[in-house]
Amino acid sequence: MNFISSAFSLLVFGFLAGFTFAQPRCDTLDISSFTGQCISFNSDSVAVEIQSYEDGKPSGLWKQLNAKGDVIGARYFPIEGDSLLAENQPADSNNVELKLASFPGGDVAMKRYFGANKKYPAEAKKNCLQGVVYTSFLVDTVGQISEINIERGIDSATLDAEAIRLIENMPDWIPGQEGEEKFTMRIKIPVLFRLPECN
Repeated sequence: MNFISSAFSLLVFGFLAGFTFAQPRCDTLDISSFTGQCISFNSDSVAVEIQSYEDGKPSGLWKQLNAKGDVIGARYFPIEGDSLLAENQPADSNNVELKLASFPGGDVAMKRYFGANKKYPAEAKKNCLQGVVYTSFLVDTVGQISEINIERGIDSATLDAEAIRLIENMPDWIPGQEGEEKFTMRIKIPVLFRLPECN
């Protein structure tokens, strides 16, 4: 996971069930020195997230809630910019083992996949079109990829489409897991398109 954490932006969404809460409201606390969990509410006073802090800094697993108070997602901290600081098995604030979804074979295999499968569109090459296409997708509890999105693209007719094709054709991932429970994760991956001859 070091490759993903340093070279890619990764945002985790873990679908977790059966969690109840009785934490204080975050907006009533001095977060700058707070250690523990609190509940964040939206402008309609609906609880939207269980947040965890250590000495005023985001820490561990932040659990996202729907309007009924059910946990529907999670983000893992600490985060540097948009990148997860990660070993392969970080732990949340309750010391529950958390394994992030990963490409089969790890970073070396992912590099090999992109290198072997990326096809630079002829029109983009002709026009020296290059840059980074920011994609996101879900990895479900059996490792299958779905809901592929372009978070920030370059040209939807060429490079954006190629980025989507690359993600669509990835092998199944190793799913995320918290303790014994597997969960769905949303991952953000920038796909780099570079033409040395155009630099």
